[in-house]
Amino acid sequence: MLEEGDCARTEGLLKAFCAGREGDLKAGVGKAAPLEELADSYESGLTALESLRGSQENYAVYDQLTLEILLSRVSQASREEFLQKTAAGLTEEELELLAVYFEEDMSLSGACARLFLHKNTLQYRLDRIGRRTGFNPRRFRDAAVLYLAVKLKNRPCPADGAGQNR
Repeated sequence: MLEEGDCARTEGLLKAFCAGREGDLKAGVGKAAPLEELADSYESGLTALESLRGSQENYAVYDQLTLEILLSRVSQASREEFLQKTAAGLTEEELELLAVYFEEDMSLSGACARLFLHKNTLQYRLDRIGRRTGFNPRRFRDAAVLYLAVKLKNRPCPADGAGQNR
């Protein structure tokens, strides 16, 4: 808990502290709030922390999140239904391939370099994912659906409605 001005000054120190501890530490910073709204700040900090699940990053600030805010509020039933319609038939290897492909902004050359694959092999696997799911990862609208599926797959399931009303 810091004063808003202190947080801005210490952010660099906190990032550096986290950067030196990849794999051991993840930190989520909540939104600034008056003391009487500390519970809201705490909840937003948890959302920031949850946004790091399945990510190489280990530091997140709630005020810098966008899509992650919505994903943190998806009910377990909606999550499962969406995943059933989009990614149910995909293997963990295919989901990881999609995650890397999206992290590389859908760049074939970037994804190939990270995955140690030939361009033709990556194209074949992306086409196979398209055939299996009905969503072509190389078309924007379809890629957006698959991107959400990958993000939801990496998010924790809210237990018994927890997290739905944050």
